[in-house]
Amino acid sequence: MLVTEVCDGGELFDRAHDKNITEKDAAVLMKQILLSLTYLHNIGIAHRDIKPENFLFERKGDDCLEIKMIDFGLSKVLNS
Repeated sequence: MLVTEVCDGGELFDRAHDKNITEKDAAVLMKQILLSLTYLHNIGIAHRDIKPENFLFERKGDDCLEIKMIDFGLSKVLNS
């Protein structure tokens, strides 16, 4: 059985392309991206496909800045 989370807010790529993202919002988003990469690297996982299309917003609306990293198809568990 596979359990997934619903993220219906769309891709980071689309929102960045279609709407103006303020510098403050960009800082919030980059912090989340860097924290998620730090976490993965600390537990020995390399995502290997980081791009705006692989981040989804949790929900619709311009006020939502919570994103999730997706698409671990190219990821690799690193030797410790």
